Amino acid sequence: MKERVQAALARLSPRDREVLVLRHLEQMTTAEIAATLAISEAAVKKRHVRALERLRELWSTENPDDTEEYR
Repeated sequence: MKERVQAALARLSPRDREVLVLRHLEQMTTAEIAATLAISEAAVKKRHVRALERLRELWSTENPDDTEEYR
């Protein structure tokens, strides 16, 4: 599972990967991410949602048998 998640993350754009890593791996708050990236908190939230959507799309394409389990 870990390798499949890493492979899906690797296929994301650097911008998408960055916000997901900061939020989920580094466990930074929205405010901390905004300060780190020098963008607004609203922009962080938007990027985060869009990055999750793209990750979900990649996951469902590459792992069709696992898709329903994570919805």
